[in-house]
Amino acid sequence: MKRWLAIAIVTGVVAAISFPLAKWFAQTVRIECVRPSPEQFHCVVQLTAHNTTRTHAFDQRSFRGAEVVEQVSVDREGMVEQTFRLRLKVEEGRARGHIDSAPGWRYEHQARAERINHFAATPGERSLDIRFDNGSDLLWMAAINTVIAAVLTWVVTRKS
Repeated sequence: MKRWLAIAIVTGVVAAISFPLAKWFAQTVRIECVRPSPEQFHCVVQLTAHNTTRTHAFDQRSFRGAEVVEQVSVDREGMVEQTFRLRLKVEEGRARGHIDSAPGWRYEHQARAERINHFAATPGERSLDIRFDNGSDLLWMAAINTVIAAVLTWVVTRKS
């Protein structure tokens, strides 16, 4: 009985920490572009994370393309972490330099970058609406952490 109580307590604590953190770190991205004439377009990008929304706007004069950027980091133990972000390159305005999304899957970001670049290069495209978030990935990680905590507690508390 003590074993099951320990498993329940540890699992509950890990879940109580992991799931709110996953929600807190999730980012929602919305990219909306309209083309009022064949030679002009305007885009608005909304990045929502940590209960705040940042809004950026650009047009055909300042937009320089969309791409996927790879970030590699190595910690003290030599573990390598590779992440991919969607980057919108902008030359003017508040978003001068670039607008980066949260990390995501390389091929999904690549498909988004191709859609954005296609829209910018195709005068016949009237609008573009892209929405995505990384919340489900983070919730899966929180669930996996909770299961691992339960299994480790079961292993530690089992009687030899």
